[in-house]
Amino acid sequence: MGFVYLIEDSSTVVGYVVITLKFGMEYGGLMACIDDLFIRFENRNQGLSTEALLNVQEICTQKKVRAITVEVAPDNGPAQAVYRRI
Repeated sequence: MGFVYLIEDSSTVVGYVVITLKFGMEYGGLMACIDDLFIRFENRNQGLSTEALLNVQEICTQKKVRAITVEVAPDNGPAQAVYRRI
């Protein structure tokens, strides 16, 4: 269970976000995991990741998802900054 969204800039696909879903006993309902988020190098730092994550958050709310998780490597500062903003 899950979904993949393509991220576009000026009608060109420049990345994607992969969300997987599972039932979480602790939350008594669906949980979403941001399994992968990728933006082409030349399209980074334009707010595309932030916009994509805000869209994912809205979709998860509509689907009654009770929690969203993500795992980021400790040395991936740029990704951590994006997720902290959201």
